[in-house]
Amino acid sequence: MHTIGFFDDSAGPGGTTQYLVELLTALNREQFRPIVFSPRPAPWHAAMVALEAEVITGPRLQVEPRSAPVSTATLLPTRSGPRPTVGIVRRTRRALAWRLGLQRDLNTLEALFRRKPVDLLHSNNTGEEPAPIAARRAGIPRILGTLHVDPDFDLRQSRRHIRLTRACFAALDRAIAISENTASAWRAHLDLGPEDQPPFTVIPNGINLARLERRHGRAEAIARLGLPADVRIIGSVGRLDYEKGYADLIEAMPAILRAVPNAVVLHAGAGPLAASLATECQRLDITDHVRWLGFRQDVRDLLEAADLYVQPSWREAQGLAVLEAGAMGVPVIATQVGGMVESLANGDAGTIIPPMNPPALADAVIGVLLDPAPALAKAAVLQTRIQTHYTDQLMVTETMNLYQKLLHTEPRR
Repeated sequence: MHTIGFFDDSAGPGGTTQYLVELLTALNREQFRPIVFSPRPAPWHAAMVALEAEVITGPRLQVEPRSAPVSTATLLPTRSGPRPTVGIVRRTRRALAWRLGLQRDLNTLEALFRRKPVDLLHSNNTGEEPAPIAARRAGIPRILGTLHVDPDFDLRQSRRHIRLTRACFAALDRAIAISENTASAWRAHLDLGPEDQPPFTVIPNGINLARLERRHGRAEAIARLGLPADVRIIGSVGRLDYEKGYADLIEAMPAILRAVPNAVVLHAGAGPLAASLATECQRLDITDHVRWLGFRQDVRDLLEAADLYVQPSWREAQGLAVLEAGAMGVPVIATQVGGMVESLANGDAGTIIPPMNPPALADAVIGVLLDPAPALAKAAVLQTRIQTHYTDQLMVTETMNLYQKLLHTEPRR
C-alpha cells in the first residue's frame, strides 16, 4: 500500500476543496492511504476526516527543518545597469520582507511535510507557491501538482514572482492541467519546451452526476425558494472575489431589468467582495433583484429553479459550476477565458461572451430570457458532453492511473 499526501491551502470552500473531496471519496483504500496536509485547520476538513483521511494541520514549530535553508537569492531578480536612488530604501525593504517571508513559509511547510512520510504528494493550486519546493526539501520522493488556475490568475508579474513560479514547477515531477488551454497558457508563460520539466497531463475536472439529478420541476423549485411563480432566475455560483467578474453581472442588471423586469439573480457563494457587491446593488437600486445566498452545500436547489446560469469570470481554468449547471440542463453563458471555451465546445454547447464586458453580458442574458429555445438546444449538447467527458469517475480513474505511473518510476534525487 502506498501513502498519498494531499496539500490543501484553500482560502475557503470552493472548487479546489470539492476536487480534493472527490479524489478522497473514490480513492482505492486497498492501494492508497490518504493524508491531507494543511497549514491551518478548516471547517471543511471534517468532510475529509469522515472519508477516513488523516488530516495534519499546522506544523510543530519546535521541529527544526533538517535540510539546509534554500538560498532565496536565486529566486530574486538580478538587476543590471544604473539603479534609481528614489525609493530604493522602500524597494529594498519590500524585497527583503518578501525574501524573509518566503523563507519562513518554506521552513513552516517543510516542517509540516516531515510530520508524516508519504510516497507521493499531490499539491493543489500549484503556481506561484512554495509548497512543492518545501516538499522537495522535506525529501518527499514524488510530487504532483494540479493547476486549478491559469497563469494570469495572479497579476504580480515581477521577476522575483516569476522566478518563484519557475522554482515551484521545477520541483514537480508532473503537472495536471484541468484543460488544454490551461496547459498551453502555463507552458507559454514559463517558456517551457516539450522536454522541459515538468511534463503536463490534461485531466479535466469531473462532477458527480448522481448528486445533480433533478428532484423537482422548475415551478416547484421556485416555490421552494419562496419566489413568485413568474420570476426569471439568473443563477450564479462561486467565490465572491474580483477574478470571478460578478461586478460585471451587477453592472449589467439595470439593462437586463429594462428588458426583463421580473429577472432576479440568485448567487450561491461567499467571499471578500460580498459587502462591496451588496453596496453596489444598493447604489444601482437593484437590491430586490439580486439575492446573495451565501455558501451552500447543495446548489441543486438553485439550479433546478434557474432559467440560465452565468459565469462572468475574468479568469477561470475550467469552471466547475459551469459543469454542474450543464449537467442539469441549464443554459450557460460564460466568458471566453480558460477551459470554459473547451467545455462549451467553442459556443456549440453554450453562449460565450468576452470578459469584462457588461453590455455584452446583458445582451446575452436578455437574448436567452426572451428567446430560450436556441439556448436550450445548446444546453442539451452540453449535458451530453458532460456525461461523456466530465464525470468524477473519469477524473478519478485518470488521476489514480497517474499515481500508479509515478509510483512505479524512480524518484528524483
